[in-house]
Amino acid sequence: MPFAPLGRYGCDPPLSLITTFLDKIKASESDIDVILMPGDFLRHGMSFNPDEPNTGDYSLLKQTIQQIASLIAKYFPDVIIIPTIGNNDSKIYF
Repeated sequence: MPFAPLGRYGCDPPLSLITTFLDKIKASESDIDVILMPGDFLRHGMSFNPDEPNTGDYSLLKQTIQQIASLIAKYFPDVIIIPTIGNNDSKIYF
């Protein structure tokens, strides 16, 4: 598979892209009160695949969400972070 430091369509973004994004925001925005962390930032089928029951990895999904939330909190320790849940962020397919 070719090297894709900025990710590729249909794949999760690499951690380096996320940290670069957070670096840019922190450098350009000094007065942030609230960050809305939208759902559905994980790939389809991570926790539930309607075509292949019992193949999802819900523990990996929870670990990934926690890792991203912790990373955002590290960059913005005094900012309120409001997470939302998307249709790919649960054990149930919507």
